[in-house]
Amino acid sequence: MYSEKERDTASAAVSRGWVMGTEKYYRTRHSFQSGIPAFVIVVASALLFLAAPEQPAAADREPPSGKLADEPVRWIAETLDLIVDSYVDEVDPQQLIYAALEGMVTSLDEYSEFYRPDEEEAFNEKAVGTFGGVGLSLISDGRVRVRYPYPSSPAEDAAIRPGDEILEIDGRAVSGLPLEEVMALLKGPERSSCRITLRRQGSAPQILKIVREKIVKPTVFGERMIDAELGIGYFRIKGFHQGTRKEMVRTVEQLKAQGASCLVIDLRFNHGGLLRSGLEAANLFVNEGVLLRTQGRSLRANELYRASSSLCIDASIPLILLVNGQTASAAEVFAGTLHDHRRALLMGSRTFGKGWVQSAYRREFGEPVIIKLTTARYYTPLGRSFSRDDHAGDRGGLEPDFVVTIETSDRKKIQKHLRSREIPTPYLEDVVGPLPHAGVEDRVLRKAVQLVRGEPVFTSLPR
Repeated sequence: MYSEKERDTASAAVSRGWVMGTEKYYRTRHSFQSGIPAFVIVVASALLFLAAPEQPAAADREPPSGKLADEPVRWIAETLDLIVDSYVDEVDPQQLIYAALEGMVTSLDEYSEFYRPDEEEAFNEKAVGTFGGVGLSLISDGRVRVRYPYPSSPAEDAAIRPGDEILEIDGRAVSGLPLEEVMALLKGPERSSCRITLRRQGSAPQILKIVREKIVKPTVFGERMIDAELGIGYFRIKGFHQGTRKEMVRTVEQLKAQGASCLVIDLRFNHGGLLRSGLEAANLFVNEGVLLRTQGRSLRANELYRASSSLCIDASIPLILLVNGQTASAAEVFAGTLHDHRRALLMGSRTFGKGWVQSAYRREFGEPVIIKLTTARYYTPLGRSFSRDDHAGDRGGLEPDFVVTIETSDRKKIQKHLRSREIPTPYLEDVVGPLPHAGVEDRVLRKAVQLVRGEPVFTSLPR
């Protein structure tokens, strides 16, 4: 462990190390004759310092010998020389460096990732839940049809409706194309435009010119009163992204307007998302105190997050959170924070146990890249860690107050049912019709309702 003073000067030391390694590489570069571009030289030296442990300031440590700084860079450069000169086909040194960086980052753990320059949009969509586009969810059975337009999106503003068939995008026929390719045609920079030819049942084809905007993926679904007499409202959170807090505020207000005096929030199969989004969501129901603490090796990774009373919308409404083994990361932060503040009861099965913080770093390596690293662990307001690697065996995660076991086959049916209803409420009946039965009883949800009713949640143990 480093002292506070050492942590304060760590980033400066890393920066000096980067420059030092680069300069030493240039001094030794004359021995290599393949003519690798300057970009490769700079990034090769970065390989040593990007993931190196933070170092004390120069004044607090012995001068480096230089051997450890030079040798790994020489190995990388010699390997690049060998591949560029001798591989059977011509290769792009820049892509080789990206592959080396990606290998180094992804070797750390299953959550650290490297995004190349052309993958920034994929990063934003996966991690943040945003992208440039028109805001359409599509399905395809050979013909491409609209499942639903995203709320407040350019597609909704253009009056595109569920069931409309997409014929062409910018003059290119889309029938028979893979759905991913069709979606890629609709995406693009904000304020750019595309022309969509669509046909509505019983109508002639029409062409719409739509200007792309920043699209925020919806994450809150299924809001409804499941027991109007007792005032039990329900909604499901699929993930925690940039727009989740705003969606939750609107949903809670709607349910309370319908008479909700208790909320059942479904976090099952929620794999997480943005840490800040999970904390903002928890802050809706907590008006003071610590929300979360994170701890890592760098000073920047050590954070204490506190509730803001101005962001709280209801600090007293009873909450029941439904969780299972696929409730992870930011969803566990949300659940653990509310549980420690005695704002919510947990019901279901033990959560996944992903208690690590990933931080995204943007770097300029010839072109912009994004490096996502695991940098810290989460600790709940009471100091609990739910990381799997902090517990013996497989006992990470959050233990529910009420454990409800579900058979694997039933769990899969419930998951399929919930995902089929990941549709904004205004379009729900247009897409799937009236509320269908899941094909199996959702015992966890039933037990939650029983708990609110004051009925026995579990049968008595045999004498």
